[in-house]
Amino acid sequence: MHARHVKYRTTLLRRLMVATALLASSWVMPAMAADPVAATAAANGPACTAARPFYWEIGDVGGPVVSGQVGGTLYNRNSRMNLASASKWPLGAYVLQKSGGSPSPAVRDASLMLAGYKSFNQALCVLAPTVNGCFNMLGNNVQVPGLVGDFFYSGGNSQYLAASPALLNLGSFTTAQLTAEMQITLGTTMEYQYPALPAGMEGSAAEYADFLIRLMKPPASGGLVMHGHLGVDTVPTLPCPAGHSGCSAGGSLEWSYGHHYWVEDNAVPGQFNAGGPVIGPGDGAYSSAGAWGFYPWISADKSLYGIVARRGLLGTAFRASAICGQAIRYAYTGYTP
Repeated sequence: MHARHVKYRTTLLRRLMVATALLASSWVMPAMAADPVAATAAANGPACTAARPFYWEIGDVGGPVVSGQVGGTLYNRNSRMNLASASKWPLGAYVLQKSGGSPSPAVRDASLMLAGYKSFNQALCVLAPTVNGCFNMLGNNVQVPGLVGDFFYSGGNSQYLAASPALLNLGSFTTAQLTAEMQITLGTTMEYQYPALPAGMEGSAAEYADFLIRLMKPPASGGLVMHGHLGVDTVPTLPCPAGHSGCSAGGSLEWSYGHHYWVEDNAVPGQFNAGGPVIGPGDGAYSSAGAWGFYPWISADKSLYGIVARRGLLGTAFRASAICGQAIRYAYTGYTP
């Protein structure tokens, strides 16, 4: 049986198991408690100690409703920084916007990290003149045949998606052209620092919040096509494909993956890394944390967004910001894992 069919059956089975578990425990999605005092306490609490200093906010379609600076004033709402993998979410939105919500099977597979590109070094792309130049840097364009059809979280899939003439056909685009294309298509003011689609974007909390708000609105209300697709077309991230490890940046957290964003829908506890804190069942939020610690999210019901904005140490910042951002969101909404 083809790996893609196995994944599809696994997805259905997993969703059935999650639904059964939720029914058995009489679980219901809690009403949005909207508790800014609790959110502020969580931002200043132990779950966010490792993320300091940072700026955070929670908002709705009207903009921010509560925010704060923790650990100093280094970051504010307008501080611009490299977004690292938070760049992926705009790419997914671009895919659905350009395709009208119906990407070709090949585009869909690459957008869901099923194209078999395991390696990607964004540092090699800083001096690349074009999207193709970044893709053709040493190792970035190597496809692993045994991974095709299986999930593997790697920017190589993203860059292949952008560079391939048969897919998005952005290979000849320079950094400036790529920025213009995304700004026109998504209505954003964020920019690319270098032509790496999965990691090269720069922006502020204010700019990213505008993008999240457009995701929260349906197209008829000025929103993006991805609004109707959040949480719909997803794949399971675990277990890793046979013979491979490290397929998910979420460690042992069984999050799902959509078009270049995570779905925090794990039904059982897990850990970002061995020995780290145990993370309880997720609330179904959508997110796209970056390696430097920029963590954006939208609630499962698309009524709220949130951001933890910072530039921390590569390797630990992703986890620290995700744990902190979850704690703030859970406190605000009253969700208990």
